Amino acid sequence: MTAELQQLGTQLETIHALFPETVLLGSLGRAAIMQEELPVRRADGSLRDIDALRVGHNDHEDKPYDAIDGPFIVDDVFHEWIKFGENTSWLVCPYATNIQEEVPNELFAIQQHTFAGTVAQTFNVHTQLQIQCMMERLRPKDVEPLAKFSAFAASQPNPLPEEAYEAFVRFRAAVAARNQKRGLQFVEKSSGLLLACIPEQVKSALRPCFRRASHKIINFASR
Repeated sequence: MTAELQQLGTQLETIHALFPETVLLGSLGRAAIMQEELPVRRADGSLRDIDALRVGHNDHEDKPYDAIDGPFIVDDVFHEWIKFGENTSWLVCPYATNIQEEVPNELFAIQQHTFAGTVAQTFNVHTQLQIQCMMERLRPKDVEPLAKFSAFAASQPNPLPEEAYEAFVRFRAAVAARNQKRGLQFVEKSSGLLLACIPEQVKSALRPCFRRASHKIINFASR
């Protein structure tokens, strides 16, 4: 085990000692579930973040992880997308408050794995996959690891019925539709303003360019 991996294990032990309801998400969560050795540094040489979520807590604005010493940054952005309740919880879109879906708390049962020389906590692989996909902001570098994780999840038994995850499907569809609509509105408004300033004889030559640009912007907004 490398020194940096030992540091990761030590920092995870500190997190779990202070906040025992914390689960790992992101790349480290996937590695813990799949029992894979994952380089602690990204391709650009930077250390990976610890993507963390405190089950049953909605107080991420207090930044509880900031007091933990260690080289790895703890990112709790997932708290912006899940709000825990006593009996049920909610998937919420932080930039569109009208998009919400109720989900049963049984989805968030914690599992333990041996990882980085210590105990790491996650959700079951199927819940983990749904959470990973819900934020609609996959980067190109995330596609291949997520496809691999999806294939792994498909090979694992699911302790819950498929209906339990239908809210995630509806949520992703609503977020994607909202982003696509806003992208289209932006294209229509900006292209209309720009075309209004262009002489008529030039517009016909530029319209194909606007159409191609609009498709690219809408595709980007829908990610």
